[in-house]
Amino acid sequence: MRRVIMLALLALALPTAALATTVDFTSVATASNPATLTGSVTTGGSFTLSFTGSLSIDGGAFTAGSITYSINLGASCGSGCFDIASGSTVTVMDASNTVIFTGTFQPGPSDKVTFSGSSLGILGNLTNGITSAGVLSQAQCDAGEGVSCWTGSADVQAVPEPGSLALLSTGLLGLAGIVRRKLSV
Repeated sequence: MRRVIMLALLALALPTAALATTVDFTSVATASNPATLTGSVTTGGSFTLSFTGSLSIDGGAFTAGSITYSINLGASCGSGCFDIASGSTVTVMDASNTVIFTGTFQPGPSDKVTFSGSSLGILGNLTNGITSAGVLSQAQCDAGEGVSCWTGSADVQAVPEPGSLALLSTGLLGLAGIVRRKLSV
């Protein structure tokens, strides 16, 4: 009985440890510090989206830093919808332009860019199970009347490899427990 309780506690502890290793990078573009969008948001086109000036790590205070998306677009998936093509990346840098994180999109059915002219959305999965999303809309800038700029936020949630290994080991321990129980009966 003690072994079963210990196995159950271990099975509960390892996924919790894996969640503790998630790193969340967030950057916000405001009317006084807008994001920049360069390139062509069309089928087969490519664009670069940069959020500069503010970066929060794991929900902490915003400090200087940036998140930059370099997106290659594939086929159209409907009106204003495009598949993310291979070679697309996201890079997170701190105030001294040191790369904190870089990831490559894994093109798949859920990796999309939506664009309506005044709003832009990016949602995709990077290698190693990392999720990245960016949402922008055109808004009135502080620069003056009638001037619009891109405002919104970008979010990259990275699960480092130790978290993945902990989740894998939890599953293997569970399977070992089931096999052991079947063999002892």
